[in-house]
Amino acid sequence: MGDNFKEGNVFYLDREMMREQAERSRAELEETLRYTLEEQKLLAVTADALSQIEAVLIEMRTLASAAASGQNFDRALLDSIFQDKKRRIDDIAGGATYNGVNLLDGSLGKFSEIISAIADSFSSDGK
Repeated sequence: MGDNFKEGNVFYLDREMMREQAERSRAELEETLRYTLEEQKLLAVTADALSQIEAVLIEMRTLASAAASGQNFDRALLDSIFQDKKRRIDDIAGGATYNGVNLLDGSLGKFSEIISAIADSFSSDGK
């Protein structure tokens, strides 16, 4: 097989062609790594917001249990606190943005659409 790569042979692989292919592969790997890092950041923003929402929901469950317990609680006060917690969830969801795209407000629909929107905004930035 060693003779197949001598100059002039039909099977000779031009070094320049090999170098260009290696450069293209390296560039593709770098782009894949860049997108992967961006996706990790996106997921971190989403996970943080969801964790905050989960904490608020736990508090809301406690309030609902107290209101339903039949004990002598000021239901109007509990309802007011409950409504504040609902607004807090909306605020958290509204603030969960990445690259200018809101991740939790429901405007993007499915998760795959969110990823596409982020990828589009990332590509248009020329990064």
